[in-house]
Amino acid sequence: MGYYFVQTEDGSPGLFDEDVDDIYHSSFGAYKEAFDKFIIPSQLERFKNKQCRVLDICYGIGYNTRALLKYNIENNLNIELKIDALELNRDLIMLSPFLKFKNPTYIDFEIDKFLLNSFLNENKLDLEFIKSSILKNKNFLTIYKPDFEKIIENQGYDYGTLEKLNAFLHNIYYHNITIRPKIHQKSPIFDKTGLKWHINDARKAVSNLKSEYDLIFLDAFTASKQPILWTKDFLTLLGARLNKNTGLITTYSCASPFRKALLDLDLYVGKFYKNKIVTTLASNNKNLLKYMLDKFELGLLNTRAGIPYEDKTLNLSSEEILFKHDLDMKNSNLQSTSSYYKEHKIRYNKKDGKTHHNCCIFNKKR
Repeated sequence: MGYYFVQTEDGSPGLFDEDVDDIYHSSFGAYKEAFDKFIIPSQLERFKNKQCRVLDICYGIGYNTRALLKYNIENNLNIELKIDALELNRDLIMLSPFLKFKNPTYIDFEIDKFLLNSFLNENKLDLEFIKSSILKNKNFLTIYKPDFEKIIENQGYDYGTLEKLNAFLHNIYYHNITIRPKIHQKSPIFDKTGLKWHINDARKAVSNLKSEYDLIFLDAFTASKQPILWTKDFLTLLGARLNKNTGLITTYSCASPFRKALLDLDLYVGKFYKNKIVTTLASNNKNLLKYMLDKFELGLLNTRAGIPYEDKTLNLSSEEILFKHDLDMKNSNLQSTSSYYKEHKIRYNKKDGKTHHNCCIFNKKR
């Protein structure tokens, strides 16, 4: 499949992409990462009883969208969410309603049903693929969830082909039912929530979008391996889709080429702290940024470390983008990154891109 499931420390399934040789989620917790790095920094309370348009880039198996829905419900925000979710791999979208969580607080069957219904309304379900995936990933996926049989059969599918799985799946089902929190009743918020998937290269998908977004979740693979969605040219597309007053880009990355590209687009660039986690935020509205980049971070962006990735045709491969970026760095007259760190007496590890300056951790997780 090009990827395989792994168990993260908070009890939620994560994924490792074999082709990219990188993980989709933090090993400390896939579900927790979505809350800490995307949902909490988004300041969702400002949209209470209002509409919020969201662009979820690199939907994967749906953690950011799932966490967004859950936060809206559990905090009684009554936000009318309109979500455009971008993902190149259709299989991952199809599996997202079938995730199995070891932590019962992450289980919400109404969200599962909403995701399944949203997919069925727009796409054809591949039951054989789902059955095969569940059988290969017993600890991470399950078909037995309330009302799934009814939902699938109402769409004209033969659920029985899935029901003929190994008996152990029944135990998973009853285990989930017994720990199901009573508060997980159908919420009217789903009646006014819209979710549309765009299964395409994100560069092409964003080029075709016309909406302005209040929130943009940028959750692509790390730029040092997959710079396609971190280029100045792709970020220009995102900036054009960002609401001038309420729009906020949130991402886990603190990489200098990315931050410099945002500044070059005349966006305000700041950061968000939670425990030891530092993430990057960008907006046209400075008031949405509580913490701005400090003097050291801004100075770093004016060294070779801040040379942005480029993809003027929005069609280059990662290898082509990285090759050009390497040439730009070698031919640059800007101060080297290592000498900048030495000047500020801060140890820098060139191999893994990490520094002891706590605002400039180059995260490796997607």
